[in-house]
Amino acid sequence: MSEDFKARLFEADAAEARVVTLQLSAQGLYIKEIDANLSLDDLKIEAAGHAGDRFKIIDEKRGLVLITHDDQLLEQLTKSGSTAITKLADVAKKSVTQRHSRFKRYWLTVSAALALLVIATALAMDPLEAALVASIDNKLEAKVADFLPKPKNEEKDTVQSKRINKIGQRLVAQLDKCPYTFHFQTNKDPEINAFAFPAGSIYVNTGLIDAAQSDDELAGVMAHEIGHVLHRDVLRAAVRRVGLLSFITILTGAGAGSETAENMANMLSMAEGLESLNYSRKQETAADIEGIKLVTLADYKGEAFIDFFQRLEADKMTKDNAMLAIISSHPMNKERIAIIKAELEKFRKQLPTKKSTK
Repeated sequence: MSEDFKARLFEADAAEARVVTLQLSAQGLYIKEIDANLSLDDLKIEAAGHAGDRFKIIDEKRGLVLITHDDQLLEQLTKSGSTAITKLADVAKKSVTQRHSRFKRYWLTVSAALALLVIATALAMDPLEAALVASIDNKLEAKVADFLPKPKNEEKDTVQSKRINKIGQRLVAQLDKCPYTFHFQTNKDPEINAFAFPAGSIYVNTGLIDAAQSDDELAGVMAHEIGHVLHRDVLRAAVRRVGLLSFITILTGAGAGSETAENMANMLSMAEGLESLNYSRKQETAADIEGIKLVTLADYKGEAFIDFFQRLEADKMTKDNAMLAIISSHPMNKERIAIIKAELEKFRKQLPTKKSTK
């Protein structure tokens, strides 16, 4: 039985890529999911990705492109027996190897810098963690997000997903010089919850959408999650979830080859999902303040955020607690309510009277 390889398939007539399984034989490269056998003589192979950790296989006749970082597939293609494909695969292999080497040298430099940071400081873990998070730029934060386990039931082009995106874009339109490009997704899950990923992906469960009674309530929750992203709470949580020293090791070895990258993915995938994070009281308060600012500027009803959580608290006696995940991670106590109301009052006084944009 031939070995299976994984790749992302891009089709000319498809809006998005999908993960497929490949099998290589003397007859060609077989794609299980579309039941297609690609002739090796029709294929082109090129190195891809600035990190040099992947390559692409192109079939121009069929309008297909496959992208993978599986070095074993590349190795097998160099031994396929087809003269043309063997030469192309060999060139791609050398190019990938060279890129690996350059990227490895870059990460060794980063590794040395981070090692100096660790050695030079005798600070507690929290300040060191903060220093590491602060040293990660937005592009690298996005790479970290790529390795984190994502929800499996994302909905697209539905009434709910369009509603969530519309609310989210209205909120982030109020940000001045935002360092992130935010994406708002709907996750088909009955659990009443919403959560954020590093670099700006916000997921809202359908259970929460169904529980909310207005766009104002949804906006309050989503603005709060935007606040966590802006304050890099989610990135800090990812560091803490994996372990500071492990994260440094992963970070400094991420470009050393596909095996290391795979280990990074496996380690982060073993971590519990970000939807179950518990932030500190200080982080929650800061996210509340940022969120209240956004909903006020976007002309949503800020009190709806409080109303929503208080209604969920009241429903705990009659609903399955397992479905009320957002209550356990974001308890709406009296102190929190007082802070939110005070911030609402303050921001409203700072804004000129304007007509509703709803």
